Amino acid sequence: MWDKDFKNYSEEERRLHDKINKINRDNQDFLKRQMEEKQIKIGKAKMNKQEFLLNKPLLKEINDKLRATNYGGSPSKAGDLASRMSGPAGF
Repeated sequence: MWDKDFKNYSEEERRLHDKINKINRDNQDFLKRQMEEKQIKIGKAKMNKQEFLLNKPLLKEINDKLRATNYGGSPSKAGDLASRMSGPAGF
């Protein structure tokens, strides 16, 4: 009788332990995937250094035009567009 109870208890504990481990692995995979997607999204949003250097004259020209027309709101906001620029190179 005691032996049977111990086997049932051990089997149930092992099953629960396996279930908890599976849930933890699934959560870990989900969080890793979420972090990877975020890194990909962040990485695509900014220009790389080479791209920025190629577009620097164009960005300066855009900033000058924005300062002249006050299009960006206040002159202080329009003046730092190149430093805030994180979109694609086609801008």
